[in-house]
Amino acid sequence: MTALESIRTTAGGGAPHNIDAEESVLGAVMLSADAANLALEVLKPDDFYKPAHQSVWEAVTALFDGNQPIDPITVADWLRRREWLDRIGGVGFITRLMEAVPSTSNIEYYVGIVDETSARRRLLRAGGEVGALALKGDMPIDEVLDSAEAEVFAVAERRIGEGLVAIGPMLNATLERIEELGTTGGDVTGIPTGFVRIDQLLAGLHPANLVVIAARPGMGKSTLALNIATHVATESPVAFFTLEMSKEEIIHRLLSALASVDSSKIKTGNLDMDQWRRLSQASSRLYELKLYVDDGAALSVTAIRAKCRRLKRREGLGLVVVDYLQLMQGPR
Repeated sequence: MTALESIRTTAGGGAPHNIDAEESVLGAVMLSADAANLALEVLKPDDFYKPAHQSVWEAVTALFDGNQPIDPITVADWLRRREWLDRIGGVGFITRLMEAVPSTSNIEYYVGIVDETSARRRLLRAGGEVGALALKGDMPIDEVLDSAEAEVFAVAERRIGEGLVAIGPMLNATLERIEELGTTGGDVTGIPTGFVRIDQLLAGLHPANLVVIAARPGMGKSTLALNIATHVATESPVAFFTLEMSKEEIIHRLLSALASVDSSKIKTGNLDMDQWRRLSQASSRLYELKLYVDDGAALSVTAIRAKCRRLKRREGLGLVVVDYLQLMQGPR
C-alpha cells in the first residue's frame, strides 16, 4: 500500500475523520508557502477533527493573516505565547507533523480528504439538529421541514463556493456568449414570456430576476401573470402560488383563454358541440403543460421556499409566480 492509499483509507471509528490527512495538511503548510495558500482557501479550524490539529490551524491562520512566515518555529512560538503548545504535545508534536508529510505536492489531495470528512461530520450534526427539531411539538411542521432543509443546504453551500475567479476567463466566456447570441439574430436571451413588447424590454426572463407586476385593482395583473406562466410552462416547470384564486378557478380561466369560450359558459356547463370540441382541444394542451399550482390559503415565504426546493429537485424549476405578494403570511 502506498502512502497516498494509506491516507485515503485511514479513518477511525466514530465521526468521519482522517488523522493522517490532517497531519499531512498541517505538515505541508509549514514546509511550503504554496501549500499554505491553497489549504487556507478551503479549510477552517473546525474542519479538523483532532482538537490539537484545530489549535495548530488557528496558529497557521493567524500567522497568515498577520503576513508572517508559516514554519515550525513561528507556529510553535504562536502556540507557546498562548500557553497552548504544551497542551497539544509540545515541540515534538510539531516536529512529528513535519515528518508525516509524504509529499507537499499532494496538498490538494490531502485538503480534499479533510474537507470531505468535515462535511460528513457537519451533515451528521445537522441530522441531530433536525431530529431535535422534529421532537419539538410546539413548532409548526412547515417550519420544521424548512429548518431541516436549511440545515442540509448550509452544509452543501459551504462546499459549493468557487472562490475568487480571474476576470479574464469570465470576460472571454461573456464575450463568447454575446457573440453566440448575436448569431441567433433574436432579441430574447432569457425565457420568453409570450408577450412581444415585454420580451423586447426585458429580453426575456432571466435567472435570479425578481419581476413585479404592479397596477391598480382590476387591471388584469393575475391574468397577465397566469398567461406568462402558461407560456413558460410549455418548456420549463413553473410553480404558481395563488393566494387569491382556487385551483379550479385557475383551470377555468386557462380553459376559457385557450378555447376562446366565455368563462360564464364554462362555469354553468351550457356549451354547444363546437365549444365542447374547443374545450377538449384546450384540455389536451393544458395537460402537457409543466405547470404546478398551489392555492394554499396561508402560504408563507418559508412554505413557498420549501415547496420550490422540492419541485426543483424533482422536476427542475424555470419560473416561480406568486399571486399575490401582499397576501403571504409570516414575518419573512
